[in-house]
Order: sequence, then structure tokens, then C-alpha cells
Amino acid sequence: MLPSWGAAKKIDTSASSATGDSQMEQRPLTPTSHRKTDTMANQKTILIVDDEAEVLRVLSRLLTSLGWNVIASNGVAHACEQLKSGKISPNVVLTDMALLDGTGAEVLDCAQNWTPDARLIAMSGYFETTEKIRERLENGWLMLYKPFRLTELARILDNADPVD
Repeated sequence: MLPSWGAAKKIDTSASSATGDSQMEQRPLTPTSHRKTDTMANQKTILIVDDEAEVLRVLSRLLTSLGWNVIASNGVAHACEQLKSGKISPNVVLTDMALLDGTGAEVLDCAQNWTPDARLIAMSGYFETTEKIRERLENGWLMLYKPFRLTELARILDNADPVD
């Protein structure tokens, strides 16, 4: 059994409100949730973006148990807003490619612009890869196809040493 939420945070976006998603408690980020403490200073931070509440819940629990500070978002707009504002500075950005309010490519482009040292990982249940995505994969994006084993994600993250 996985441990409790730990450092995971749920970001409320207009996309989740529109879908009536109530499976996860809506807890907006606060400035104190991003302040580095002695504990968090040595802890890696990951931003997870997925519009499926269960995926966010499972990944948040897993990654928290592996020692990650997890920030969860279920939409492009709010994830990019947080990255642009500088309120978050993740070492890794993990996003689903098909989101209700846009695409994971938009999230990863935003992350690449605002946190250029972050490791970028796309998740998709679709095996077709467009030429645009293929180019980005050649330039350092990683692709994780759903369904995947949680041990596979853990292995990828162990090998995803972002630049400090």
C-alpha cells in the first residue's frame, strides 16, 4: 500500500470545475507550499499534469513515497501560469499529452521556456507520434506510453538527472 499524500498538492483549474471532477480534494497552492525548507531543499520536485483524477492520485502517492515533492495539476492553463509566475520550479515535468484544455506539448513547451533545466516527460495512451512530437523527442523529451508500470516510471525518474 502506498503512503498518504505527503507533499502532493492539487491545483484547481477551470477545466476540472467544468467537468465536475470531485474525486480529489481541491486544494489551491499557497506561497508556503513552494518555500524551500530544509527538508525540501534536497528533495526533487515534479509537476504532474493529467486531467484524470485517479492518475494524479496514484502518481502523486507513488512519487511522494519515492521522496519527490509533487505538484499536481489537471490543466494546461494553470500549470503554465504557475511555471511562468516562478511560483514553482520543478526538476521534472510529467504530462499527459491529451488534456481537456489543450495538449501536453503546450505544457512541455511552457516548461522548456520557463524552467529550461527541467527534465520533460510526456505520457500518452496513443501510440501514433506526430512529426512535431518526434522532433521534440529527438531534442530531449521522453515519452512514456500508457498503460505503464509504476516501476517503469520510477526507473525513468531515477535516470532523469535534471541539471541543477
